[in-house]
Amino acid sequence: MLLQPRHSRAIGSLLAILVCSFAQGLAHAGSKIVIAPTRIVFAKGERTASVNIANQGDRSATLRVRIVNKRMLETGLIVDIDELQEDELSAKPMIRYSPRQVVIPAGGSQIVRLLLRRPNGGPPRGEYRSHMVFRSVPDTPPASTAEGIDPTISVRVVAILETAIPVIFREGELSATVQFAPSVTRLQLSPGATPTLTVRLDRTGERSVYGDLEVNHIALDGSVHQLAFMGGLAVYFPTPSRLINIGLRVPDGLRLNSGEIHVSYRESDEQIGAVQSQMTLSLN
Repeated sequence: MLLQPRHSRAIGSLLAILVCSFAQGLAHAGSKIVIAPTRIVFAKGERTASVNIANQGDRSATLRVRIVNKRMLETGLIVDIDELQEDELSAKPMIRYSPRQVVIPAGGSQIVRLLLRRPNGGPPRGEYRSHMVFRSVPDTPPASTAEGIDPTISVRVVAILETAIPVIFREGELSATVQFAPSVTRLQLSPGATPTLTVRLDRTGERSVYGDLEVNHIALDGSVHQLAFMGGLAVYFPTPSRLINIGLRVPDGLRLNSGEIHVSYRESDEQIGAVQSQMTLSLN
């Protein structure tokens, strides 16, 4: 809540700010922003990268760009942090980027360039991660007086939208493993509700993992039906596990009272297509 004086006798202008976060883009006030890629991983020997920002809307958009440190919670929520844990390493001191604010016309695009500057001799072994945040700069139209409120007070609601993509640099050959925790697995079947499968993916090792999670039903006759697919699912270092609630798309006529549910996680970052973990839940 922010109070802004209008004149010497006015109480002020009440400004309500709404902050929303999206995974891959922003949409607000006639501008639709698409950001690609949705993550940056500097491979061995790479020093530069770029992010393309496209405005597919019918109004211009202004975005501020910054690098911040964030942490993933077990729920998958990614939150800002003020201080790093002992085993967290920030990429922020090694990243230079430009520009730091962009104005993109309708139908236009803008490239933000990144430069990785490793310290002399290289940093200590480990995974360094920060997030590049793109935050919309909203238009500020004249405030309007809300009905039924003192005329000296005006109300303006401003939506501030932002999205963040991880920026990762690794020093040394780092390993990681993942596995499902069977004791946490729960299948919820309630009449009239979407079936939900809850699983926990445990990560160990020296780096983050990033891959695809798939859920299939295998019937007694051997037929296979895909119930869910989640692409680009990450467990960021040093978070040890991620609890995932998966809504299942059950084909018409299929009942989840026999056969098996097969859950698999394939890492798509370091070992493309390799099955990193799998689990089978018997329905018999």
